Amino acid sequence: MLTCGGFAVPAAHAAPAVQTAQVCTVELDSEEFLKATDTAHRYLEREERLSQDRYASLLAAFPELASVETDVRRRIRDEELGIYLANEHFADPSTIEYRYAVERFAELGLPEDVAAWYLSRHAPTRTNVTPPMDEIEKYHALVATKGHIPVGAEDQTWFIHTGLATDTAGIATGLQERFPQLTAPLAQRWAEKLATTPTYDNFRAVDAYAERFEAARHECEAQNLAGAKPQVPDLHPAASPGWPLITGIVMLLGLLGYGAFAYVTFYA
Repeated sequence: MLTCGGFAVPAAHAAPAVQTAQVCTVELDSEEFLKATDTAHRYLEREERLSQDRYASLLAAFPELASVETDVRRRIRDEELGIYLANEHFADPSTIEYRYAVERFAELGLPEDVAAWYLSRHAPTRTNVTPPMDEIEKYHALVATKGHIPVGAEDQTWFIHTGLATDTAGIATGLQERFPQLTAPLAQRWAEKLATTPTYDNFRAVDAYAERFEAARHECEAQNLAGAKPQVPDLHPAASPGWPLITGIVMLLGLLGYGAFAYVTFYA
């Protein structure tokens, strides 16, 4: 019997129970959860972090660049040009500081597009990149799970593949796309340093988490699919062919008995 609103309903009229999808979660202990949320937080700041690591890796690959600005100022003083020196001049292509700095880059085989990007850090105003709001909200939702992370078909995709090459060769190709004048050998040299930075470690971690959660989601869907065919009982069994015959005989005997009773009562 199925109880609906306090009234008992015969089972023959009850609809079969609907099997709901099971709730699937990835369970992380406190240490694993801290690593996952830290990875997500660092990925939110990826634009700023990537810019910083590009500068640091370029200096690591070409240590001579660390003294570019100092060398340019010394050269200008030695030439007694009598011009006002300021850091922001390095970001202005119309200044002598910029031109001398580009020449210093050229001595190392580095093209002007790389020099211009490197010197742009001296610009008086810079654009700060704000993470998309949906990514910020997803990060807070991840933190709120406290390590019990739902991965069903209707749940969020917590980590998404970066779509970035994180190996040295792939990074070198990306650098040449970003700086078309950069030669392959110098791009490779730079990429070897960039590949070891925290930003690229974070990219690799994000991709690893994306694969892990995607596998968990597929496993959840497979489990739900396997259990999505409940055995529905036959709620309308066929009547036994013997019952109508027995019922008819009983009724006939009843009528005969009633007739005999009436005859005795009224005619005897």
